Amino acid sequence: MNLPILAKNFVGNAIAGFPTEAEFKYGEHTSLKMSMDELKDLARDRSLRTREIHAQNDFYGHATVFKHYAGISNGTTLKAVVEHGLFFGGFVWDEDIKSCLPSILTYSRTRFPYLKAKTEKRLFAVGPMIAYAPHLLSAESLRSEKLRLGRNLLVFPAHSTHYVDSVFDIDEYCQHIAGLAASFDSVRICLYWKDVLKGWGEKFAQHGFECVTAGHIFDPLFLPRLKSLIECAAFTTSNELGTHLGYCVFLGKGHHLFSHNVRRQAQHTDICKRDAPDRSGMPDVVETKKAFSSWADPPTQSQLEVADRYWGISEIKTGSELRNVFAEADALYTKGRNPLFRLLDPCRWLARS
Repeated sequence: MNLPILAKNFVGNAIAGFPTEAEFKYGEHTSLKMSMDELKDLARDRSLRTREIHAQNDFYGHATVFKHYAGISNGTTLKAVVEHGLFFGGFVWDEDIKSCLPSILTYSRTRFPYLKAKTEKRLFAVGPMIAYAPHLLSAESLRSEKLRLGRNLLVFPAHSTHYVDSVFDIDEYCQHIAGLAASFDSVRICLYWKDVLKGWGEKFAQHGFECVTAGHIFDPLFLPRLKSLIECAAFTTSNELGTHLGYCVFLGKGHHLFSHNVRRQAQHTDICKRDAPDRSGMPDVVETKKAFSSWADPPTQSQLEVADRYWGISEIKTGSELRNVFAEADALYTKGRNPLFRLLDPCRWLARS
């Protein structure tokens, strides 16, 4: 065990404490218009404040959102792994498989064969995570924001990750966006937190576009903020396939995938191979890109079918159904872990880096 990290995180969490429901203020925000300083503040790096045994469950606030939706105390820890994104090409994250938790929550049953090949954990399909998120904006503020924006185009540029940079010609992409802008009253660029820190906000703003972000990966308001951003849009587009595509379709927005030369770059090539392997030829990737290569508003039936196949829109649970999922996962956890480990597991946050 790394004692300096243990001490650092113990002190940090003792000072900061864990997030509480009172901090979230769902539906109380009045605007999503962001100055450059506000954009950078939302994107600033921070620690993950979570009680979750499997800390990654609270990436993008997933566990927090699930518990709020199901009416479960935020002090409860989920006894199932939550896949933090929609993985294409059969990719399975080792951290999820190695978790001590006996169950996995994923988007759709299409994902099951890939997971079953790597683990005996109990699998649950629950659909797109954004379905469980409340809006960050109130209903009145959503109406006001839509009036301000008019017919809005929301753009999702290919984003970087913790260790891998997304590289493409931003000026060229902005020229493409400018060509679309004539059909809209406003254009918003939704930037990933990592790319805000790289200075992309200033670059897109130079082309006259309003820049926003859903926030940091460790921000429990990420999904509510993203949901309100998408809700305010009339149409959405991106230059790379990602989880956001299905979220847009679920919320009734058309989506267009722009074919663009996006490269991945990291400090070492083995990091790219590990975190961003080329899956462009995989059947699910090919099918989804083909389905959304055409401009369709609203989404076509074939696009809806593809979105359902991979994002599991038909798998969305009611509050009581989700509680039953968590209860089954809890029973499996209790059965499989002896009392000592069950006592120690919730204290894993002490040693997190």
